[in-house]
Amino acid sequence: MRKQLSQPSFQNGFARSMGESIRPDLWPDHAWIPALGVQGGTLFDVAGKRFNGTVTAGEDWIEDHLSFDTGSAGVSLGVSSISILPNSVWSIVTKFRLDIGSSGDRYIYDDTAGGGIGLRALNTNDVLAFWISGGTTRTISVATVLTLGKWSVLAFVHDGTTATLYLDGLPIGTNTYSGVIGNSGQVFRIGAEYNSNNELDGDIYSHAMYKNICLTPAQIRDLSADPLLPFRRKTFVSFYVPSSTPAAFKAFWYRNKNTLLGAG
Repeated sequence: MRKQLSQPSFQNGFARSMGESIRPDLWPDHAWIPALGVQGGTLFDVAGKRFNGTVTAGEDWIEDHLSFDTGSAGVSLGVSSISILPNSVWSIVTKFRLDIGSSGDRYIYDDTAGGGIGLRALNTNDVLAFWISGGTTRTISVATVLTLGKWSVLAFVHDGTTATLYLDGLPIGTNTYSGVIGNSGQVFRIGAEYNSNNELDGDIYSHAMYKNICLTPAQIRDLSADPLLPFRRKTFVSFYVPSSTPAAFKAFWYRNKNTLLGAG
């Protein structure tokens, strides 16, 4: 059953900022999540609210995810990856699945053309290939067979010198790469190659990007278990302090209320 999502689901109790999140350490700089931010042909950047995505052709909003078919052109973010991740330390986390019966290379995201970053599932046994381009191109090719029709979470982290690829919370490949991403001059696309070719035949549930953050293995495992975890809203408790309360007690309360409430 298809369901058109007409407005961001933040109105349904999700965190709208880092301060409302139960896991502020996992709050991304930018995130494109169909269940949280869809309106017409726009996929909203629900974390940074800066780089909104434009649906170019052939995608469908289905339930809580974005469905891609061969012939679609992906979601264009309008800028290259260096604009989104300008530093040498960053992380990317994507939840996706490949459709049964897919064939050919399928790009999960890409803007590589003399620079940029890309991730694709290759035609041969659905092997994953991730690469970073700049002055030197580095590739991580992993002979990990993806299960068609099964959701997977891929995380790519770069600590400034080493790139590591994780599948469902477990590291599956590394390579060295120093410095920032090269400027490809192409728009970053989710679900297709930078030039709209080699489209993904499958679905994307979430895509988040972190600048200046190299996620830890424990954080990646948490995100793999629940990609919406940063947007889960913490419960707020309000207390009324009567005006007749002694000033010394009120001063103590305001100094220590976070500790008393178990909030840090």
